[in-house]
Amino acid sequence: MFDEFFYLLRQYGLDVSTTEWLTVQQALSLGLHRSSLTGFYDLCRAILCKSESEYDKFDQAFEEFFYDVFYTATGRLRDDLPEDVLAMLQRPNRPDPLQYTHTLEEEAQLAALRRRAMEEQEGTPIYEDSQAQLEGEVFDGSHDIRPDDLPQANPDVIQVVRKPRRKPGHALPLWNFKDFREDNVLNIRQFQMAFRRLCLYSDQFGPEVELDIQRTIHDTCQKGGLLQIRQKKPRRNAIKVLMFIDSGGTMTPYHDLCSRLFQAVSRSNRFKDLKIYYFHNCIDEYLYTNPTLRLKYEVSTQKVLRECDKDYKVIFVGDATMDVNELIYPPAEVTRNNQGFSGQDWLNYILKRYRSTVWLTPILRKKGTCMGTWGAAYDIITDLFQMYPLTVKGLEDAMEQLMVQK
Repeated sequence: MFDEFFYLLRQYGLDVSTTEWLTVQQALSLGLHRSSLTGFYDLCRAILCKSESEYDKFDQAFEEFFYDVFYTATGRLRDDLPEDVLAMLQRPNRPDPLQYTHTLEEEAQLAALRRRAMEEQEGTPIYEDSQAQLEGEVFDGSHDIRPDDLPQANPDVIQVVRKPRRKPGHALPLWNFKDFREDNVLNIRQFQMAFRRLCLYSDQFGPEVELDIQRTIHDTCQKGGLLQIRQKKPRRNAIKVLMFIDSGGTMTPYHDLCSRLFQAVSRSNRFKDLKIYYFHNCIDEYLYTNPTLRLKYEVSTQKVLRECDKDYKVIFVGDATMDVNELIYPPAEVTRNNQGFSGQDWLNYILKRYRSTVWLTPILRKKGTCMGTWGAAYDIITDLFQMYPLTVKGLEDAMEQLMVQK
C-alpha cells in the first residue's frame, strides 16, 4: 500500500530507505496515524524526513500524491468537502470576522497583552491610538484586517506610535519566523544519520552464512533445475574510527552536545571498531577513557596509537582554544612515555600516522579572529587540520572528507 508514494518521495529527492518505509508500514499497522490523513502526514514526515530542510520536498510530494483528495480533475475544489475545510481553502489567510465576539473589556485586555508582547519584542514602548500622539503613518494589526474594514471586529488591531520602517498598511506580525537551516545544532538522530556516511563495505570477514542469489540461480541452471544453494560471506562495514574528545574547561558549555555525539556513536554499531578517548585542551602523553579525566582512567597515548593501525579514521572534537604555551612548549621533563613531545608534536605525529583526520568544533571561527594566546593556539590547529562545525551540514561534510582522504 502507498508504494507509489514511496517512489514519488524518491523522485522529489528524499533519500527514503527500505527500512524507513517498512517502519512506516509497521506504524500504520499499529494505528499510529489515528486513521486520518493528517495523522498519516505527521507520521510519514516524522519517520522519513531526516532534517527540517527536507520538509518542503515532502510537502510537495504529499500534495501531488493526494491531489485528488481535495481537487477535481479540472483543478476545482470538491463539493463534498466539509464547509469549514472549503472556507479555509478558499481564503486561507483571512480569519472569519464572526469569530471575534469579545466584549469591550475582553478586547481591551487582549490589546494590552499584544502591546506588552510587542514591547518585549521591539524594546520600545507602544501606546494606544491617539491622534495627538501619532507621528507618521500608522501600522495596523494582525491578519491584515484594518479597523475601517471591520469596526470593532478584530481586537488584535494595534496602532504604533512611531514612524514606520515599512510601507504604510503593512501588517506587523507578533511572532518570529525561523528559516529551515542546515547549520542547526545536531540531535542524536541527526548524528546517527551523518555517521551512516562512514561506510566501506567488505566481504572479507566471517563465515559464509548469507544467501548468494546470483550464484544460486546460476548453479541451479547449470544443474538442469536441481536446486543448488550457494552462500557467501556477509558484507560488513570495514570502517574503524578513533575519536578524541576535549573535556572540561572551555568545552564545559558544550557538554550536552558532546554527550549527544557520544550516545550517537556508541549506539551506531555500524563500525568494525570504535575507540573513544578524552583529553584536556590538547593531546599529551596520557589520554583518558572517561570524560572526568581522573587518574584511574588514564592510558598511555603511545599505547593507544600502537594498538590503532593506520586504517583508522581519526575524529577530533574540541574548540581548539587554550593557552598557546600548552601547545608549543615541550614538557619540563623528558620521559620514555612523553618522548619530549609538545602538544603540537603529538598532533603532527597523528597526522603523519593516519591518512584520514578531521576536527569538529562547536564554534567555527575564521583564522585571526581570536585574540591573545588562545587565538594563537586556535590558528595553529586550524593550519594543521581541516575543521568543521558541529552542525548538520558540517558533520556531513566531515564524514565525506574522511571517506575521500587517502
